[in-house]
Amino acid sequence: VREVGTSVSTLRVGDWVIPSGPNMGTWRTKIVQPAHKFTSVSQDIPVNLAATLAINPPVAYTMLRRIVDLKEGDCVIQNDADSQMGLTVTQLAAAWKIKTINIVGQMDRRKLDEIEPYLTELGATEIITSSLAGRKAVLDERTEKYGRPRLAVNALFRGPIFHKMAEQLPHGGTMVSYGDYKKHPCLLTGEKLVYNKFVEERWTEKNRESPEHTQMMEDLCKLGEEGKLRPPSCHDYPLAQYKTALSRAMEPFIASKQLIRMDQ
Repeated sequence: VREVGTSVSTLRVGDWVIPSGPNMGTWRTKIVQPAHKFTSVSQDIPVNLAATLAINPPVAYTMLRRIVDLKEGDCVIQNDADSQMGLTVTQLAAAWKIKTINIVGQMDRRKLDEIEPYLTELGATEIITSSLAGRKAVLDERTEKYGRPRLAVNALFRGPIFHKMAEQLPHGGTMVSYGDYKKHPCLLTGEKLVYNKFVEERWTEKNRESPEHTQMMEDLCKLGEEGKLRPPSCHDYPLAQYKTALSRAMEPFIASKQLIRMDQ
């Protein structure tokens, strides 16, 4: 923040802020907007975490705290656990002492040997590949060990793993699907599905000045300060290299965020 109006009490010169809602426009070095359109974030977190704080963490927080208010000792099962969203869910769950059964995509042994220690370091309780998760007996064994998951976090609204996770939910359990809007058919049978659409951007737009939104951002920043929520893997580019950054972002199965530094 470079300057504030005389009637502004929520922000101060020198604060770090991020947009409170979508579509403000980030291809700029300066902007003048009403104070309520910004959210102040801690300056004691890595800048890459601050820059990406409004992407995956609020959605993961919403799934674990608002859609289902999970408690210490509860269990979550998720697929695509090696994605940025999956890593975020794992970290938040570990910080709140929630157990996680993490299904990663099918990969060669070398890649699996890389991702398993990293997920474990982030707090993953159990890690299994999608091929193993496709066997009902394997998931049955894990849920017997850690408890039936109250929440299933589904990244791909299709395929056998989606169905296998749903089978592990107890009566009254919840499955949340995110991120896949390619019009693939839903393979759940009718008795397993009650559809309730929650859009994080709309909630934020309506509640960005609410105590709940403020508390969420404070909680996420505190976890960042404590090292319990790490920045995603990022590549930084000066503005002059924006074409390279955009090309990189369009590559399939990219595992990192591309950050353009407007001050460089």
